[in-house]
Amino acid sequence: MRGKRVCRLHGVKGGGPKGECIGAYRTVRYTAEAKAERQQMRLLLRDLRSLIDSGEWVRPAQFRH
Repeated sequence: MRGKRVCRLHGVKGGGPKGECIGAYRTVRYTAEAKAERQQMRLLLRDLRSLIDSGEWVRPAQFRH
């Protein structure tokens, strides 16, 4: 099936229950919300690093030594 992730062996999409209703649920680290939040933080850090490395960012006077 084009455009769909399908198990080649069984031919069906994986779709078990999500969240606390499954028995293997231990922490909130791997929930969709937590993954999305970590992704946003990684993107923000990448942007900040590139801004600092580019030299366009000027440190505010109150933080200069």
